[in-house]
Order: sequence, then C-alpha cells, then structure tokens
Amino acid sequence: MKVIAGTFNNREIAVGIWMIVVFVYLIITIGKQPFTTLLKAVLVKQISILMVVMFLYISSLISIFSRIGIWNVADLKDTLYWSLGVALVMLINLNQIAQTEGYIKKIILDTIKLIAILEFVVNFYVFDLWVEILLQPVIVLIFMLKTVSDSDLSYKKVGKLMEYFLGIIGIGVLIFAFTSLFSGFQEFMATETLRSFLLTPVLTVGFLPFVLLLALYSEYTQILTRLKMAKNDSRIIRIAMLKIFLAFHLNIRALHLWSKRARPFKITNKDEIADLIGR
Repeated sequence: MKVIAGTFNNREIAVGIWMIVVFVYLIITIGKQPFTTLLKAVLVKQISILMVVMFLYISSLISIFSRIGIWNVADLKDTLYWSLGVALVMLINLNQIAQTEGYIKKIILDTIKLIAILEFVVNFYVFDLWVEILLQPVIVLIFMLKTVSDSDLSYKKVGKLMEYFLGIIGIGVLIFAFTSLFSGFQEFMATETLRSFLLTPVLTVGFLPFVLLLALYSEYTQILTRLKMAKNDSRIIRIAMLKIFLAFHLNIRALHLWSKRARPFKITNKDEIADLIGR
C-alpha cells in the first residue's frame, strides 16, 4: 500500500478503486462477452501495428530525453498517462491534421495555455483519500445528468442545476489547490515538480513529427488507392505519385485540399498527370 501511495496521488487511487468496482460489477451483471468482443476489436492487425509503432516511437523519445537529462524513471507514471491520453487522442484525431489550418500552432498553444497550468495545479494538490473516494462518483454522476439533460430540452432546468453544482465543486477544488500552492510554494517550485509540469508539452512537441508523418502517409495512401481504383497503368501510377510528391512534398494541408477537388483520377499519359496536379 505504501508503494501505491508513493506512486499515485489520492485522486488517482480513488479513481482506480472506482474503476475496479465498476469493472467487477459489469463482469457480474453482463458477463465477459462484451469485453472479449472489445478486446478483439482493439487487437485488429492494423490497429495493433499502429499502437506498437506509436509506443516504439514514444520509447525512442524517452530514451533521447533520458540521455539529455530531462526524463527519469520518476516520470514513468506521467508519461504513461500522457501516452494513453494526449498521444492516443492525437492519433485518433489524425484526420484533423490535414483538415485544420494551423494545427501545429494550436496543439502547442493548448499545452501551454492557462487552463493547462490550472489543471496541473489542481491535480498536484488533492484531498484526503476518503474525500476523493466520495467526490469522484459525485462528479461523474453530475456530468452524466448534465449530458442527459443537454440532449433533451425538457430537462433544461436540470442541466442548469448540474452546471451550478459543477461550478461550486470546481471553485472549491481551485480554492483548495491554490491555498495549498501558496502555503507550500517551495515544494511546488522544486525541480522534480517543474520537470513534471514541463513533461507534457515536451512530449507533445516531440510526438508531433510522428503524427504529422503518419497523417502525410495516410493522405498519400488514399491518393494511391484512388489511382489504383481508377484502373490506371502501374507505370503511370508510379509517375503520378512521384510528380504529386514533388508538387506538394510535406505540405499536408495543400495536399489534402488538392486531393478533395482533384477529379478525375483516370490518367492515360504524362500530360494528363500535369493537368491533374494543376501545377
């Protein structure tokens, strides 16, 4: 128990306890079949390969950061949370990279904006374990009630009430966190704490090249598929892909916009390739 308490804070332990309780309850009430089905879906070959490649890349990042002194074993827990949270979300939202203008700037700003700092402070200072165990299901219940009320206008007043409750809880948590911050400011400014705070933006920036290249690969693969579906000659396809790459290089946004409006993909000669690319 001391090892767990030394590794995880009270909020994380409370969430873990409730997750185990819910999991056991679901196993008892609905059986193992849904979880087996979910596991099979996750273990689809393409998804499995992508996840392995992602974690290999993250492992390489960690190795580099460790060598230059900005990562150590104490950061393993935060790195795991980041991998299952930020990195996985970026991977799931891969299509947004090509569709969103200024994607890189947005991601970087999101990691250093005020709300990220507030989240770190709130998660750094937590209540006693018994308070967290009682608080977490209350917050989840309020969120669930608000979600349901938002989907039906007849429950609009309930939604407003839930927002009010969430606001009170949020203000209470912030007051507690910042009171603890000011009373223990030296502890917060310790080297280990600052490195923990900087870990998320550093990992996110380091992860960006991976998702950008993956998104770029996805765009070029879709174009190749369209060329093949148009039943073009294999030699023409090779020439077309080379010319498309020379035209757009790593500019995924421009490549995506061109791909959306490019019609048709049936090509018989090099002149038609130039017409298709339009440059």
